[in-house]
Amino acid sequence: MLNNRGPRYKRSKLECKINRDIVWCALLLIFLCVFCAAASVIWLNKYVNPENIPFVPYGDSAQYNLGLRALIEFSKYIIIFQAVIPLPLYVSIEIVKLGHVFFINQDLNLYHEGTGKPFECRALNIAEDLGQVDYIFSDKTGTLTENKMVFMCCSIGGVDFPHKPIEENLDIEDHARQSFSNMSRTSSVLTESGLEQQLLYMLASQHTSSLGTQPDIPADIQCVHEFFLLLAICNTVVVSNHPHEDKLNDAGFMPASYYDASLNGSLPNSPTFKKSESQKTMFSIIDLQSSSTSLEASVAGSEYSFDRKICYEAESPDELALVRAAKSYGCQLLKRSKDFVHVFLPGQGDVTLKILHVLQFDSDRKRMSVIVEHPASGEIILYTKGADCSILERLNSTYHEEPEAKKILQNTSDHIIQYALQGLRTLCMAKRVIGRAEYETWQQSYNVAQAALENKDELLKNSADDIEKDFELLGATGIEDTLQDGVPDTVATLRKAGIKIWVLTGDKQETAVQVAYSTKLFSTNQQVLYLSCSDMRSTQERMTEYLKQIHLDQSREVGLIIDGSTLSFALEKSCQDCFLELVVHCNSVVCCRVTPLQKGAVVRIVRDNLKKLTLAVGDGANDVNMIQTADIGIGISGQEGMQAVMSSDFSIARFRFLKRLLLVHGHWCYHRFAHFLSFMFYKNLISTFVLFWFQIFSGYSGSMQLGGIFLMLEHVLFTSLPPLLNGILDKDLSAETLYENPELYKQGPSGELYTKWSFFGILLDSLFQSIALYFIPHLAYFDSNTGIWEFGTTMMVILILIIYLHLGIETYSWTWIQWFLMVINFLFFWCCMIVVHAFCLDCEHPGNPYWVMENTLAKPTHVLIVVITSVIALIPRFLYRVFQWTFWPNDVMSMTKKIKLQNQELTSEDSLDMTETTPPSGFKRNRIWTTNTREPQQVYRRQTSSEHISHPSIFS
Repeated sequence: MLNNRGPRYKRSKLECKINRDIVWCALLLIFLCVFCAAASVIWLNKYVNPENIPFVPYGDSAQYNLGLRALIEFSKYIIIFQAVIPLPLYVSIEIVKLGHVFFINQDLNLYHEGTGKPFECRALNIAEDLGQVDYIFSDKTGTLTENKMVFMCCSIGGVDFPHKPIEENLDIEDHARQSFSNMSRTSSVLTESGLEQQLLYMLASQHTSSLGTQPDIPADIQCVHEFFLLLAICNTVVVSNHPHEDKLNDAGFMPASYYDASLNGSLPNSPTFKKSESQKTMFSIIDLQSSSTSLEASVAGSEYSFDRKICYEAESPDELALVRAAKSYGCQLLKRSKDFVHVFLPGQGDVTLKILHVLQFDSDRKRMSVIVEHPASGEIILYTKGADCSILERLNSTYHEEPEAKKILQNTSDHIIQYALQGLRTLCMAKRVIGRAEYETWQQSYNVAQAALENKDELLKNSADDIEKDFELLGATGIEDTLQDGVPDTVATLRKAGIKIWVLTGDKQETAVQVAYSTKLFSTNQQVLYLSCSDMRSTQERMTEYLKQIHLDQSREVGLIIDGSTLSFALEKSCQDCFLELVVHCNSVVCCRVTPLQKGAVVRIVRDNLKKLTLAVGDGANDVNMIQTADIGIGISGQEGMQAVMSSDFSIARFRFLKRLLLVHGHWCYHRFAHFLSFMFYKNLISTFVLFWFQIFSGYSGSMQLGGIFLMLEHVLFTSLPPLLNGILDKDLSAETLYENPELYKQGPSGELYTKWSFFGILLDSLFQSIALYFIPHLAYFDSNTGIWEFGTTMMVILILIIYLHLGIETYSWTWIQWFLMVINFLFFWCCMIVVHAFCLDCEHPGNPYWVMENTLAKPTHVLIVVITSVIALIPRFLYRVFQWTFWPNDVMSMTKKIKLQNQELTSEDSLDMTETTPPSGFKRNRIWTTNTREPQQVYRRQTSSEHISHPSIFS
């Protein structure tokens, strides 16, 4: 949790654009108010005695002050034109976003049946950003992979020992019985069980009577025992009797879970070993020379029956896999407490070791250690496991001087590379015997660091570095972590959508590269650049060289692989610009051996310097930093706790769900929200301009031809519900089309639906429509006995109708709910006008709107004015869309036209096929039974490819 710096408040890109356009609205409001206030004062100054102007009560002329009058007029117009700043917009935005999240949550395609975990939205205000992602930063383990660790092989003393994974249907208890309880079986049985026969011989050897360094024991046998002892005790695994259930509670938290990362990668029941007082079995070999094909098991010491379940609970699946590997070879962890660890060892039985210190793993040291004291000899032994880069560089001098030690080191290094090239996760194992005096000296410094109030973490890390040195290499392990289902297809599809994907992992470079190719992050025809340097100068030179190569040949896709140490140089200010220029040309990047802080730093520089929208996805506590740094943080509820999920904006159960979340829901949310914003600005601007034009012909008196009640209801009720529903339900394309054509997603990152110029286009459109809306009725009623209320009523009817028709032009898909609500809303508006004008005598004091609506409807000119004005006002908008769809369509429009043409062709072909012949008597006629020369399967295939066509069967 040290990587969690607290959540960052996040705003979507469209929200930032809204704030910018609200500033333009405020400036427009100030301009209109200043203009009308100045015009009002100028108009009043034409009169000698302004207080005598009819219907304009200005009071006594002695108190008349020009500056005061200008301030009063300005304040009056602030109230009249205040709708130009859409204050209800923010409430409407929250409702629309709530609708977006509701429908995403209801999508069963984002529900993972295996774990029972649905999609969860933890941030309501950035759903539309899912449709504008430029970069995805992903963890590897548990995010791209299953995080189900399978022990595959190990290297001990420079010798490679492959391990055959246990069959999924073989229970661990049966496996243990098969391996040790029935040792009289042949060696082939042991091989089939998945265990390495040679290791079993060495572990069961009676030469080992105690721990520690024994001169009378062969070095290879002692190394094997020490290796598996390290696997059993160098961890934080807890032994319990009952496993926890891995599920979310009502509060959204997951209890500490028991995860069975067994050797076969399945979830079998935990092994059960119960100590029996009457029978005690020790795994040993009676006679190694008696037979080369069989093993005998003697009954001595203590036996473990399978009556009671022992559950291993680990912080990570890696530790659990290693503990289970040690158990499968007879080195079983029985119990752990704060000060002691109990293990069962072949040839020795129960052994209790005193734990002196546990040096926890951290991302800087890249290793963990445990210091124990041997119960008999009193030796202090340090066991360490960690990354090869953190272990091999701290070996003692014998590995650089003695030929035998050099050979062991070289063989082990080769095996590690071999494992990594197979895509396995590798760890190195080492030990060190510490002298009593050295330990006591170190313990004093460690206690001081532990008691420090400032820089405690740094002091503890330095103290651990002081004791973790001069190692004796024991070996290495290779653990397989299989890819999640659908990851390669998801990565390939997201890359086609124009999204650049980075994988940030702490694994070895070879492992990360193999995973990158298997996930289709890198393609075979892609140019892959390797960046691994020892200092900042060489890093700068290598990046400059790569940039020259890219500029010479820009036709090929480029991928980049960079390790953690080189990344630290590249993130420095002197190299940062060159690094950013390089990664801009890269379609995919793999960063290996990186720390959690480096993950956050990489996301931050891309977000802040490239001004791109970033998405980070991870499953563990090490991913919290980058999840919170990214514009969108997605947590995967996996096997490493809930820290990533609790720090994220959205949570999913599998990486493959990103495909639907971004390409479908992200695209829809962006499309809906962008059109919703445009319409809301348009709606408020047109009503404001209509009021402005009236001021010119009313002496800038502040009068309004639209009734105050209806003007208020127009914003709140009459024209608010249809755009809200449209902003939640409108779909430009079906989910299937978006899935099959990931290139359509590029519309979001480019921001073409709502640019920085969109507001001015909306302004011009609403300005023209307001001119038509005001001046056509004005000219029609000019020099007639039509009153202000009848004039305003006609204008209000046209305003509502134009807004609805404008919304219809901008709508891509219609549902019965949208039709129903729009019709009901318009009828409700008419009913309100009729009822209020029929019964309300002084609703618009000092005017009297009594019976105005009824009288207006009785005149034939009213309907004619409404129709003509609506058509003329919408002609520019309609023609703009016609020309856009015809001559310069975007990708979505082109795909929509293509689908409609295909559907029309299928409809005409189906009609022709069904009318050509009559089927034989006794057969039912359907779409496939035709005399067309095409094969029936081809006909069926073409017909079922249509998304919208459905034809009934025809019977003879």
